[in-house]
Amino acid sequence: MVVLYIILSWIGAVVIHECGHCIVAWLLKINIARLGLFGFVIDNQKKIRFEGSGLGSFVVFRNAKPTVLNLGILYAGGAVANVLVVMLLPLKAGLGVETFTLMNGVIAAVTLLPLNNLATDGSMLLNLVMNPEETVLHYTVSYFLTNEYTEKFDALLPQVLSTLDGPLGKVQESHII
Repeated sequence: MVVLYIILSWIGAVVIHECGHCIVAWLLKINIARLGLFGFVIDNQKKIRFEGSGLGSFVVFRNAKPTVLNLGILYAGGAVANVLVVMLLPLKAGLGVETFTLMNGVIAAVTLLPLNNLATDGSMLLNLVMNPEETVLHYTVSYFLTNEYTEKFDALLPQVLSTLDGPLGKVQESHII
């Protein structure tokens, strides 16, 4: 029974984490291009497909005008949702609720670790703090490459080329929240 509580708590905590990112995006009026939960992907046309096995989840945003502030809030939104669950649920409410509360705390802590290889929320927040202009530029370029190749991207190209040898090389190529 304990194993079942752990599995269900982990699934629930991950869903709450991704919902935190989605709620922040909604509040900031930023569109969500894709939401992935455990291998299932929902795109912005509300089509659901299975993209293989996956224990994690992600949200891909369509943010045409990223700023340091809105990217920071987006990256932190999932962990904040998990922390809110920890703060709001009673600690002595039975094994199932206690396990769920603990799992939310674990998910919040792990996703805030700056693990660049996993492109965690923590690694993206650290990149945002260490290289704010380069991170916003990278995000903008990624947006235009994946969503709309336009004159706006052509205007950004000289700036991109001038930063390729600099700190931009340390920024993740893509990010999964």
